[in-house]
Parts: sequence; structure tokens; C-alpha cells
Amino acid sequence: MKQECSCSCGKSTLIICTTPISRFACHCLNCQGYTGLPLSDDCAFLAKDVVVPQVNSIQYSKSNSLISLKRGKCSSCGSPVISIFNVFGFLSFVYIPSKNIPPNINITRIDAHTFYKRRVSEIYDRAPKYYGYWSSQLNTVRILLWALLRLKIHKG
Repeated sequence: MKQECSCSCGKSTLIICTTPISRFACHCLNCQGYTGLPLSDDCAFLAKDVVVPQVNSIQYSKSNSLISLKRGKCSSCGSPVISIFNVFGFLSFVYIPSKNIPPNINITRIDAHTFYKRRVSEIYDRAPKYYGYWSSQLNTVRILLWALLRLKIHKG
């Protein structure tokens, strides 16, 4: 399965080769500034399952946090396209805004709300809410690693 997804103007594209392994809503100030919204709603993929075509108009910047997160916006419309999250220096995940995922791809419900203490308004869903920096970061990694384990077990 290969599906193209893109920003709102269609000039920055990615190719996803599978369904997302997880989905997060982040309420941190960096994500609010990056998206221009009260939160970011992103689907997580293994980096190996996302292809960024060589000819693209994505401009990257690195966030000012302790984690290794590189964010990419479309240079034409300025909307978020991709974030690359490195864990332990050898495992990479890609976050793609849920709104950019094609409608025929099944995306799961939100698995967690991170940095919830920075929320603009209450969210009433069943996903766990993590408030502080370390609880948000550690639980994000835990959820991603658990999703990988489930994927490995499912594939046999």
C-alpha cells in the first residue's frame, strides 16, 4: 500500500507505505506555535514507512527541546507537513498531521494527550492526559515502543 499525502496546498507531498502505528495530540507551546492551533493532532509512523520525494518544498527547523525533533513546513503555504522524532539515536518515527492523511487510510483514535497542562480548553475523550515534560516524553516513547511490539507480534 502506497498513498500520497500532502499539505493543504498540495505542493509538499509524502508517500506513506502503511497505516499509522499511533496517534497523539500534543498541547505544548512548541506545537501550538508550529501548527497555529491549540494542539497538534499527529499520526505516528516508523520513519522507514514514509518516503519524502527528493523534489519537495519542505523547510525544516529543529525545536528547542531536549528531544531530537525536526519539524517540516511547506514553503508555499506554511502548513505543517512532517516531524521527525529520533529515539535513543537509532529509532526514528515520523509524525504527519492527521488532517493530511488521505480519507481512505484508517487512523486510530487519539492514544494520548501530551503536555496537557498547556491545553487551551478541556478535551473530553478517553485518551490519557499527561501533564508535565517528563511524563509526556516518557509516555510518548512507551506508547510508540508498545505499538512497535504489537506490530511485530501481529506480523509474526
